[in-house]
Amino acid sequence: MAPRIRRVVRSKVFICHSPKDARVLEDLRVFLRPLAELGLIDFWDETQLEAGEDRAAGIDSRLAEAAVVVLLVTQDFFSDCNCEQELPHILEAEDRGELTLIPVFVRPSLVDQLEYSFGPATARHRVKLTKFKGFCTPERVLMQRDKTDREAIFVQLASKLKELTRTSPSNAARTVASDNARNDSPGVIFLADAADTLRQQRRRLARDLEPHGLEVVSNIPPPYDREEHDQLVAETLPRVDLSVHLLDAYAGREIDRADGKSYPQRQVELALKHAREQLIWLPPDLELESIDDPRHGSFLRRLARGERSEQTYEVISDARVDIARQIMDKLGELEKAGALSRVKEMAGSAPCLLVSHMKDTAHLVQVAHTLTAERIPFLFNQEANEPQTVIRLFEERVRSVVSLIVVYSEVSGEWVRERLDMAIKIAALEGRHLKLGVYAPDRPPEEASFSREPFRVRTLSTRDDALAFLGKAS
Repeated sequence: MAPRIRRVVRSKVFICHSPKDARVLEDLRVFLRPLAELGLIDFWDETQLEAGEDRAAGIDSRLAEAAVVVLLVTQDFFSDCNCEQELPHILEAEDRGELTLIPVFVRPSLVDQLEYSFGPATARHRVKLTKFKGFCTPERVLMQRDKTDREAIFVQLASKLKELTRTSPSNAARTVASDNARNDSPGVIFLADAADTLRQQRRRLARDLEPHGLEVVSNIPPPYDREEHDQLVAETLPRVDLSVHLLDAYAGREIDRADGKSYPQRQVELALKHAREQLIWLPPDLELESIDDPRHGSFLRRLARGERSEQTYEVISDARVDIARQIMDKLGELEKAGALSRVKEMAGSAPCLLVSHMKDTAHLVQVAHTLTAERIPFLFNQEANEPQTVIRLFEERVRSVVSLIVVYSEVSGEWVRERLDMAIKIAALEGRHLKLGVYAPDRPPEEASFSREPFRVRTLSTRDDALAFLGKAS
């Protein structure tokens, strides 16, 4: 599987609601539309699906762009099967620090009695929506207030959304400037998984790094399977400039069938083996001899007391507010030493782009592993929930390769066609040849035929087919 290299910044507001609460949604939209017309906010809800658009794909793509998700909480919300399906994905993204979740308690419900689980089977998280700071309360909901109070609450919510998304015209201009100056990006970092006790700090760190324009890989796990996780991390780390690890007295989520190791611990071990440089942060007040978990304590002591001259990592114990500064200083040192690998420079040396949706992780891991073993350079464009931000990166990378392979197993055929059509359009506009392949080991040939005149799309049923497609005999 490939890493999803993405910008830390998400910019949109996603409003999740039951169709039966359309009236409340419209009341909220009255306060959001003026801000949207001024370019101060960009919001979306299910009523904006286009005619003929696949509902699940449309919702997934908008969720992946969301900086904030607003939940209009009613009993109908909990009875809506679509809302039930979306919640675990929203909660997992919130847990990774990718978005802010704001519940609005609209009408009486059983919200304080309902728990939702997410994460791997071996480390499931259970959470109630009442955990999140929102507007109104389950005891005194929005619709129990008079019209003036409701409008005042919507004013506060709209202001909060504008603040959180920060999509003012000046910020938009800075984003465009940043995209036009990609070679000035200070680097690419891997932000490793962290224990639950450090989740909030990890989110703050991501926000602190945001103004610096870094590319951040921060979405591993998933996969949660031990072998797939290790393969993905091992293939991701050589492609970043710096891996950053936040550790404390707690080991973190345990990996199934990994002899008691946690994801944060394992990612440190893999980084020491595969990454160029590592920055490991420990709390200044951490007493290494007093950690309850003896194995984790031993693990941290070995890190803290390692011979720096023989390691590629640096351990820091500065105050938490200084971690972002330490990262930027480290990247500055690497840049002076000529050790930074720019995304565009990497693209220039790669003949092939692998494209996959998160649903097809297992097959992408297989192809990536095969190409790595054959020393065939390639780029990744892993898409979780079809984010438009990753599509932008997809377009940039298509321009820098001569071959493209789209993985097709669990994802829809329409999703594959859209990626192929985008690539063909780019190649046609630039008047150049682009080899196109679809890796479809589980699909019958008639389902995996996507040829587009004058471009031929080759069906690849095995990993040997993929090697032959790239001109490498197995």
